[in-house]
Amino acid sequence: MQISKLLLAASVALAMKSPKDMEVETLSRLLKSYTLWGDCEDLKCACKEELYPASVAITVRENVPEDWKEEIYDKFIKSKCKKAKVMPYEQALKITETEKPIDSTKAKPKKPIEHPVLFASKEYQHMQYSSWVSMQNKDTGVWTGSFLTGYWLFLAIGCMFLNLFRHFTWKRSANRSVLKRPNALFRAYQKHIEMPALYGFRHMQRINFYGIEISIPTRWETLVIFFYFACSVILLCTQYRVVHPESARFGSQRQQLLKYVADRAGIQVTVQLPLLVLFALRNNFLMWMTGWSFSTYQCFHRAVARVCYLQIIIHAACYHMFDGAKKGGIRPNLWVKVYFKGGVVAGTAMAALILSGLFRHKWYEAFLVFHIGAAVVALYFTYDHLATLEYMEPVYVAFGLWAADWLIRGLRVLWINIRWFRKSNVFMTESQMSLIDGDVVKMDIDTPCRWTVKPGQYVFIHIFRMGLLESHPFSVMTSESGSFQLMARARGGMTRRLAKSIAKGNTSMKMLIDGVYGHTQPVDLYDNVLLVAGGIGITAVIPYAEDLVARNIPAKVKLMWTVRDIAHLELMADRLEALVADGHVQLELYVSQSHGDTTYLSSPVEEKGSLSENEKYSEKIEEMESDSGNSQEDLGNAEADKNVMRAKKDHHLHMHPHNPDLPEQVLEKGIQHPAPQVPVPGSQGKQPLYASLVNMGKRPVLTEVVTATFTEAEGSVAVLGCGPATMVDALRGIVSAEMGLVINGRVDYYEEAFGW
Repeated sequence: MQISKLLLAASVALAMKSPKDMEVETLSRLLKSYTLWGDCEDLKCACKEELYPASVAITVRENVPEDWKEEIYDKFIKSKCKKAKVMPYEQALKITETEKPIDSTKAKPKKPIEHPVLFASKEYQHMQYSSWVSMQNKDTGVWTGSFLTGYWLFLAIGCMFLNLFRHFTWKRSANRSVLKRPNALFRAYQKHIEMPALYGFRHMQRINFYGIEISIPTRWETLVIFFYFACSVILLCTQYRVVHPESARFGSQRQQLLKYVADRAGIQVTVQLPLLVLFALRNNFLMWMTGWSFSTYQCFHRAVARVCYLQIIIHAACYHMFDGAKKGGIRPNLWVKVYFKGGVVAGTAMAALILSGLFRHKWYEAFLVFHIGAAVVALYFTYDHLATLEYMEPVYVAFGLWAADWLIRGLRVLWINIRWFRKSNVFMTESQMSLIDGDVVKMDIDTPCRWTVKPGQYVFIHIFRMGLLESHPFSVMTSESGSFQLMARARGGMTRRLAKSIAKGNTSMKMLIDGVYGHTQPVDLYDNVLLVAGGIGITAVIPYAEDLVARNIPAKVKLMWTVRDIAHLELMADRLEALVADGHVQLELYVSQSHGDTTYLSSPVEEKGSLSENEKYSEKIEEMESDSGNSQEDLGNAEADKNVMRAKKDHHLHMHPHNPDLPEQVLEKGIQHPAPQVPVPGSQGKQPLYASLVNMGKRPVLTEVVTATFTEAEGSVAVLGCGPATMVDALRGIVSAEMGLVINGRVDYYEEAFGW
């Protein structure tokens, strides 16, 4: 809350212009055109001579209220002459007694001035009113920029109070939750606004537009962004006051409007800089307040950045037209100004930031390094652009927020990854790496610092061998020994290079952990919990099941996991055994490929991925290299995605035969047959407890699973999904479409995904 006030205060403080400031501004504009005072050719020299101070003093005496005269004189001289030693007000007035002042209409701005210049009351008042209107426009820019910042803070604070309300009212009794079915209006809001994708079923899936992958926000995110954009347009295009057609300062109404629009656009961008930076930070305090995901804030960050860049274009275009209409054109009136070069570089860097975002999914590591570097350039030259102008406070706040984020991250990394004075066998964080079935990287990480990881949390890792500048998020699991466990499918980029390194025998690596981040979804408050995982998404889902079991939550819990190959079940063999043995969680396991070695299911569970399988790893690495372009490649879904996209060029889902709003299945027809049970030859040893729960050659029909869960539910239902994009998009669409089947409780959908 305090930082929220700081963001607003930094912008609101800019608009507090006093009447005395108006007097100083008027003097500044009246004297701005006169540069040649006696033998002086610049202001620094003129401050030390007599004519310039005398002109200021005589104009102040004739036009400023009696009580303010000396104060206004001192304030103006200090603003223009800085530390130069200038004669005091009374002494400057005495000069006008010996040197007779001339009327400003007789003084020529481009010719040397030999006498003090007096600006008559009419001219002074005219300029004063013009200055007041101009400053009012600038103040309006500050207030409108503050409103746009406040729009986001209002949403965040409102969500924070809603979360507090839920915290104190969403309680579980001994046997059931208190989450009753909401009224029809709120259910309609959930069904049509909160849950669904913007259009159709695409959210996590990206649209490929001529090689550029475009993310699609949810419908709720889209509405938030739309209202922000609408407010930006309205606040930029309204509330302009024009003095009169022939302005003393601008010469025409057109020139006035160009100047005012340019000023307001630039001020609005400046005021929103702290917000733009805050939304991009890992340590974004608004995430703690709202519970919104990092992915959601990245979506909002991109929206604010694009609006700000449009305003930068308007700011630059209007100033070019404004100065281009002056005598001499753009070159002498704009291009030679000190602030111009800084503005050009800052605007160019901002353009590079916007354009680089289009390729972040293809070349994430390169994008990240470039994005940070370009952001530093943009902020620095924004500072350079404004240094001789005004409105520096938001720039300071933006720098402060970014510096604070890096400081917090740096201190956390040092504390977590180095032993310091703690009693630990590990001096610095290290990881033992292995490959499962040749394409899944498993990391057992020991750190000097021990702490409990909650479901839904994740960390960023920096691996020395892979380059410390690269960092990637991974869902965290803890083992019985207290160490971290991270798993990732080797696709492109760092994970593919990591898999190749492990295949060559590099299994022990030093790394740095940055985290933990994220928050736990409140699935423990519901009567029924459906957990759906696809492929490596199990690493984010299974901690929820384990947490519900460990806390003995009296909810009906169902965990459904789909993988491509049966060997992938070994990823969670011990954990699956424990869940089956406990009996609290209903398990459904699906293996999409009907072929493959199933003998391990009838023998004691063993850890695979030893270095003796290097030939197998090499084969997998070759497969990865040949298929590295598939950005959606995840366990249990890559082949299905390809088949579906071939079958439906514009849509990845078949429609449900009874309800056209529902996806029938994210599968090809060839694997919709009943699944055979896995053969379990008992003679080969003790079979895993979950062996009979494995369905071969099939994936679940999500529509049937969700509708059955909703129909049978007694009370509230939480659905949580993590996995390939097609799966979680289908799950989201089905939940929002079928939530009406839950009669006696609330329905909520939660998603664990790194979608940025």
